Amino acid sequence: MRLRSLFQLFLLLTLQLPFAVASDRPGKALGFDEAWQQALLRSDFLAAEHSNSERARLLHEATRGLYFPRIDLAGSYTRLDGPVTLDGLAFNPLSGLADDPLGSGLIDLLGGPENFRTDLTDEHFGRVALSAVWPIYTGGRITAIRNSREAESLVANALLDAQRRILFEELVRAYFGVSLAKVNLAIRREAEEGLQKHLSNADKLLREGQIARVERLSVAAALSRAEVAYLRAERELEIGRLTLNEILHENSAVEPSDALFINQALPAEATFVQSMLANNPALLELQARGQEAESLLSAQKGRFHPEVFAYADYELYKDDNIAFDLVPDWQVGIGVSFTLLDRIGRNRSIDAAHHAQEAVGHLERGARRILTLAAGIAYREAKQAIAEYQGLESSLALARENLHLREKAFTQGLSTSVELVDAQLFLSAVSVEQSLAAYRFVTALSRLLALGGEMERFGNYQSTAWRAPESGMDIK
Repeated sequence: MRLRSLFQLFLLLTLQLPFAVASDRPGKALGFDEAWQQALLRSDFLAAEHSNSERARLLHEATRGLYFPRIDLAGSYTRLDGPVTLDGLAFNPLSGLADDPLGSGLIDLLGGPENFRTDLTDEHFGRVALSAVWPIYTGGRITAIRNSREAESLVANALLDAQRRILFEELVRAYFGVSLAKVNLAIRREAEEGLQKHLSNADKLLREGQIARVERLSVAAALSRAEVAYLRAERELEIGRLTLNEILHENSAVEPSDALFINQALPAEATFVQSMLANNPALLELQARGQEAESLLSAQKGRFHPEVFAYADYELYKDDNIAFDLVPDWQVGIGVSFTLLDRIGRNRSIDAAHHAQEAVGHLERGARRILTLAAGIAYREAKQAIAEYQGLESSLALARENLHLREKAFTQGLSTSVELVDAQLFLSAVSVEQSLAAYRFVTALSRLLALGGEMERFGNYQSTAWRAPESGMDIK
């Protein structure tokens, strides 16, 4: 769990950069759905939760045997320091015979005290036997154990589902973070190329005496800053691809073939909230914990009930001696056991189980409120991203037109280099901001779908969305 937390922290630090990334060299093209299927197959954390879920399922299935008899085959070999002997003179009516002179004479006449002793066993003996115990009534304790194991299995399944949703969100951030970084890199490249063209025009105008030297230096300084921004974008793209490769367990570079997108509208917020409350793994886990607490309560109450059981024994082998001859070859019966005094207070245990139930109930209500809040925040973030994206359409059109006019005016000496550079940078800034809005929409949408366990609907939103091309400068 600690390793997973460190990995998630690494993702958080890298994906919170202005643009997520890796170098601009081509790699293995992969659509998001393909990447998702690959992540499901290769995730070590998901595989670990699969193993835990399977383990819990098998432990639950194992409890079915509690309803059946337990049959043991037992064998033993014993060696004593001497044979077990029965002295007939120790029993009535012969117990006082040795103390009477007449009785003592009679004993001597019959061969002495030794003739009254019988070996019941030799100094060593062995036996092999089958024994069976079958619980008939346990006060509900067996059912409580089975319900508890079933709850543990449900908890493991919920944790598996939660890990799957975490993986989905991580993949969306990494995959479309690379797409965003590619858009950013293209925008920086276009800005750099534009400023290089402006610098060339400025050199020409400076030679012709149409602008002052400071105008040319202003364009050159802006170009230097654009070159630095381009190099930064390259590094960010490299980091993003490294992150994506790690999630997909790929050694070669992965090239996302799906671009950023944004939808014009979303279903009502209540749709996402209802889906989330119906099958969120956190709530399912707490419901399973509630079932586990109820099973614990039943088990504690069952300690006030007697246990009824049937038992049987059958001797498969025993030494030939008098002691074993006295024991029958088989026996069956019914037994009852009831604890009168327990060292662990049963009433207090029941009260503790009640409090455990109450705690789970409080946690579930709190989790519902928190998850509803999380869904509401993600929904509003997605709606805000849509509004920002649409609102920047007019700004983008203005930025293009303004740059076009400033270029013409600068070549005619009617505009300063500062105005031209500002126009170029304004276009880049608006393009980047619109791409960021698309990225914020995609990540907020993935959170909404993950909360409700509807990750398969992500492709539907992709197929009905606007798309952001790689250039980032001509977004429909």
